[in-house]
Amino acid sequence: MHAQALTLAVLSGAAAVHYYEKKQEAAEHSKMY
Repeated sequence: MHAQALTLAVLSGAAAVHYYEKKQEAAEHSKMY
């Protein structure tokens, strides 16, 4: 059970970081043009 919760937390964290980085990248691109 704990391993499952840990895996879920890691996946959620990775998804959040990926989404944040994508958002930041888009902001950088819009600033350039």
